[in-house]
Amino acid sequence: MASTPLDILDNDILPRLPAKSLVRFKCVSKKWLALISSHEFILRHLDYALSSNSNQLLILTGNDGCLYSFNLDLPKTPAVKLPSFGVEPFVVGSCNGLVCIQSYRPCCLVLLNPSTGSYREIPSLLPPRRCSALNFGFGYDCNNDDYKVVRIVDRYPSMGFLGHQMDRIVHVYSSRANSWEVIERTSPQDSMGNRENGVLINNNLLHWKFWSLQEGKYQIRCFNLCEKQWTHDVPLPDYMGSIMHSANDIRDGLLDFGVLEGCLYLSTKNPQQPVIDIWVMHEYGVKKSWVKVFQISDSCVFGSLQVSPIAYDSLNHQILLRTANKTEHKVLWYDIKGETTKSAEINGVADCIWIDVCKGSLVNVPGGSQIRKSAQKDGKEALISSHEFILCHLDYAISSNSNQLLILTGNDCCLYSFNLELPKIPAIKLPSFGVEPFVVGSCNGLLCIQSSSPYRLVLLNPSTGSYRQTPSLIPPRRWSALNFGFGILWESVKMVSFINKNLLHWKFWSLEEGKYRSCCFNLCENKWTRDVPLPDYMGNDIRDVLLDFGVLDGCLYLSTKNPQQSVVDIWVMNKYGVKESWVKRFQIPDSYVFGSLQVSPIAYETIRFFLEQQTKLSIRSFWYDIKGETTKSAEINGVADCLWIDVCKGSLVNVPGGSQIGKSVPKDGQEGTQI
Repeated sequence: MASTPLDILDNDILPRLPAKSLVRFKCVSKKWLALISSHEFILRHLDYALSSNSNQLLILTGNDGCLYSFNLDLPKTPAVKLPSFGVEPFVVGSCNGLVCIQSYRPCCLVLLNPSTGSYREIPSLLPPRRCSALNFGFGYDCNNDDYKVVRIVDRYPSMGFLGHQMDRIVHVYSSRANSWEVIERTSPQDSMGNRENGVLINNNLLHWKFWSLQEGKYQIRCFNLCEKQWTHDVPLPDYMGSIMHSANDIRDGLLDFGVLEGCLYLSTKNPQQPVIDIWVMHEYGVKKSWVKVFQISDSCVFGSLQVSPIAYDSLNHQILLRTANKTEHKVLWYDIKGETTKSAEINGVADCIWIDVCKGSLVNVPGGSQIRKSAQKDGKEALISSHEFILCHLDYAISSNSNQLLILTGNDCCLYSFNLELPKIPAIKLPSFGVEPFVVGSCNGLLCIQSSSPYRLVLLNPSTGSYRQTPSLIPPRRWSALNFGFGILWESVKMVSFINKNLLHWKFWSLEEGKYRSCCFNLCENKWTRDVPLPDYMGNDIRDVLLDFGVLDGCLYLSTKNPQQSVVDIWVMNKYGVKESWVKRFQIPDSYVFGSLQVSPIAYETIRFFLEQQTKLSIRSFWYDIKGETTKSAEINGVADCLWIDVCKGSLVNVPGGSQIGKSVPKDGQEGTQI
């Protein structure tokens, strides 16, 4: 960071980052706090977000009736549940990263920035009675620096409304004045649909579609927030349905309209082909600028009452679609070139009732408060606890040679964690979950631990103390080997750490072939998938020749006795699954490991390896210098003797559904308590 010019960092790099990340970066220094909070930086960040295809958030209404925020730029990051302001929340609209949300019980409106947590409740109006349509719109009055909400109510004047003309009342809320005013009260010659959001162009022009009773066709009318009045109708294209005289045919022709890439769009049914046309108005207000940009021919959108393009992925030439009919709502990616659709998976939200799009920004809600301000975490804690930071920390730990922990089973039958990078710091005793603990394996900094009394399995992060006890299986009887990701009879089954995080390997002795095989179990497919080819180590017909296999620096390794020389060979498979990629990495003179039943490289440090040696009587660990071909004992501060050694990455990854280890040791069948 020191080598990066500050003006480039402040003016070019930081404004491109997601708003949520910038909120956390306020804790880095006072300078960054002042910079990121400044009005100029907020506007610069907003301008970049609006002019680019980045910082796009989906605001989803889940089938649980809750709102979620999902970042399209980070599809692997789970959707974030937004705070609840009432029952049946409904997104009115978004502008400059602010979202206007309406709920029914209680009946209220809220302005919210989902990226920063800033919000403000809007003074309520009385719920209208006898209304046929209630619609809202949200936008920004740039002339007065004022965010405004428009409410349009079509209602009948009395209970006996048949034969009576409707009244239309237009209210406008000003965030500056924090009050509502009546702008218009008329008897319209057209009708509106119910709960149809105003479509925003240029931040201040809200649009609704009306069915003209006099002309028998749809019209799109514009309300100018700066002038607080209806100003003009937007000309529609000749989408080959407006010449029909049947009102029902015309209504079915226009499915939806909205904004795509800053331009008005229409989705219409094509009366001559079984396709849906998407029209875009490239020059606002000019009828001739309407262009049919693409057609949707996939059968999965047929029968939809609404087809709405939400966002455009220019890199993959895909459109994110929202479709709706009488029974269900769908979110789909439509491939324009291939003319195919596939379901858009939203991480963290199984099904959604509605979906809107919003830009991530740092814009403050005028007069707003901070959500749960008293309960908010300190900025540094929030940064370190964030999903993005945890993944970044994990990626660095996995790609580098750092954050390596040894998990040791001491001769007191307790587990210890020891940091290889801090050899002077004593090993830390891990909590006991039962008698005779045994490490099944590790992945992403999480350990799986098995104990025999009581018989159970526990997932544990030794760095954070997060843990979870897995449901128990009945212990098997009269078994020779228990194949549950670890070995009980050492000469029969051996657990090997993950390759690519989802491929587990064991070695088996083939009674038919009279040699060892390495078999792979794919966790994604839940089945055995392949045998891994072994090198020709000149002894694969002798069981004692293959001492061990495992993972070293992300690659499979073998340790074998060389039948021609008094050495132990360490083989490494540089390209997974390719037999020719096996390379004899180094040799260990037999005098150092004489009589070993197992020789396992545990960790690598530039020119020396940390080795574990097992004989019939003991297990010892030592550093082996490759160049000098010498060994020296590896002293583990705090653990005099150990029965077993495993390696694990230190990480911040949370155990799914886990609890935090409390001051007391959790009892059998109980979860840990929060400190």
